[in-house]
Amino acid sequence: MVSYLAFDSRSTKELLSTKNEKYFDAKFPVFYKNEDQLSAIDVSLEMNQIRSVNMMIQYICKYQNSVVYSHLFENNLVDLVNKGVDLEILFNSSVFNHTFAFDEWPATNCNVEKMLAPYNKSLFKLRYEYPEIFKSVANEDRKKEQLALQGKFSMSDEKVFKIKYQLNLLTSMSEKNGQIMNAIAGSQEI
Repeated sequence: MVSYLAFDSRSTKELLSTKNEKYFDAKFPVFYKNEDQLSAIDVSLEMNQIRSVNMMIQYICKYQNSVVYSHLFENNLVDLVNKGVDLEILFNSSVFNHTFAFDEWPATNCNVEKMLAPYNKSLFKLRYEYPEIFKSVANEDRKKEQLALQGKFSMSDEKVFKIKYQLNLLTSMSEKNGQIMNAIAGSQEI
């Protein structure tokens, strides 16, 4: 229904108002793509309803705040940046930033250095990619384990820290010829 009302900011404001909050439930998302692969955000953008788009993004970040909904921004991110939509809340939300923990990835390490690493393979194969993504750390840990087995190193002497793994999906958004980078570079907001 929101897709049909997206052309009018007053209707969007009324529908997403806090007086309707009792009806909002993450189990029943308000924003999704229709059979034409468009969402209410796309319709509002096409009609230059920037206030509506801002309200929709605020709603999504509050009630649909999950990486599952990142596809809503897959093809419209450049337009959102170019039209001056407030994207700070979206970029800081769980829509583009997925925190995860896999049994196959170490939960603690003595290395306190913040690390960024690229990953361009399937999200579904990420579980098994730790040794490939963080080669140097994985190799160092293997060496320490071998030395510990030989009695030449005591792992109990090292202080370990909990690791937080986070995947940023912003880079997976569709773009043509570097349009996202050009839009971001030309934006005053980012």
